[in-house]
Amino acid sequence: FHELGDTMGVCHTLVRQCIVDIFHHDFSNITARLEEASLFAEAAGDKIMMGWVSFMSGSMAWARDRDPRRAVHDFEKALLLFRESRFRVAPTDAFQTLAMIQQSIGNEDQAQAHFEQALLLRHELGSKLDIPLAGLGSIALARGQLTRAARLLAGVNPQGYIEQIIPDLQTLKHDITSVRDHLGETAFAEAWAEGKAMSREEIFVYALQTEPLDESAQDTPTNTPHPPTSQPLIEALSAHCRGTFKCRDCP
Repeated sequence: FHELGDTMGVCHTLVRQCIVDIFHHDFSNITARLEEASLFAEAAGDKIMMGWVSFMSGSMAWARDRDPRRAVHDFEKALLLFRESRFRVAPTDAFQTLAMIQQSIGNEDQAQAHFEQALLLRHELGSKLDIPLAGLGSIALARGQLTRAARLLAGVNPQGYIEQIIPDLQTLKHDITSVRDHLGETAFAEAWAEGKAMSREEIFVYALQTEPLDESAQDTPTNTPHPPTSQPLIEALSAHCRGTFKCRDCP
């Protein structure tokens, strides 16, 4: 691409190399690659590629530096650039990743808002709803909304989930087990069946509804620790990005 003078080709390749590097925990060359991609993107005025540079900077801030404040800043900047360029696909990645970070540091309200935004956008695009459904189910669990959590988690297709967060179902399985343990087998089976019976449209509408705490769960502690989130989150930063890059001139 350098020999051809194809700067957008260079940018796409550099960002994809960063994805591979983060997946393999190799951070040695990411900064230089992002700086080069940023120079080309800014010179071309390509806000989509500038957004991906910010997205990957946020990924590195979280995966390498464990710096949620910097990561959130970079992802929000990416989200703004994607919106300005009217790139409708990438914001789902930004919303979902922001939600995961906010949830991991205990900001449930912000995490819920981001998961809901991702759900709305993915529904509008006709994309899979598994990650935002799983996220909202996890938040419902943490808040003691056990029946709601069971219904939402029942709506998650594990295959669709691992296609985006691969290959680890640890967090999803942990939440399902925790809901079952707190509800009891009978109540869990009933709520799970109700969630399974919902259509895509029904589970979408249900996920955006506000519900009070389950009366049976008011005194039930649900703040059981999640398994370590770093690796699933790192994988989430890279997996769903594959095949979504577009330059400003693409249809």
